[in-house]
Amino acid sequence: MQNRNSAVIDINNVIWTLSRPSAGVPRRLAVLLPLIAELRRIGIGAVFGVADANIFHLVDDAPARAEIEPALDEFHIAPAGEPADRMILTLARERDAWIVSNDHFREWKKRDRWVKRNAWRRRVTVSPAGDLQPDRFSLIFPL
Repeated sequence: MQNRNSAVIDINNVIWTLSRPSAGVPRRLAVLLPLIAELRRIGIGAVFGVADANIFHLVDDAPARAEIEPALDEFHIAPAGEPADRMILTLARERDAWIVSNDHFREWKKRDRWVKRNAWRRRVTVSPAGDLQPDRFSLIFPL
């Protein structure tokens, strides 16, 4: 694992990955708390979260929101009509950060040489555990 000290979480992507409404695990912001704790445990000093503008319309979880915002070093919501991906990739570039997301950013690779060369090297994927517990997951870092 490369020595990066910060990470940008693609909040919408991670919530959709770790929540499984069809299996009784609703989409909740609370699934982010164990992820943030794990990133801190492995030595990530600064954790930034970026969400799409519609996040609070899609996920109604006010109690967790009150816990998540202070757990992050920065919490950003993309402006309405603008994808969060742009902000995620900009923060990753500016802060030399890992990108915690299962998104491949394919459309951005066509537009931006930095993304094409670097996004895959920084992308940390999140894989849910097989037991349907949203607080159980694996982080897979690039080689």
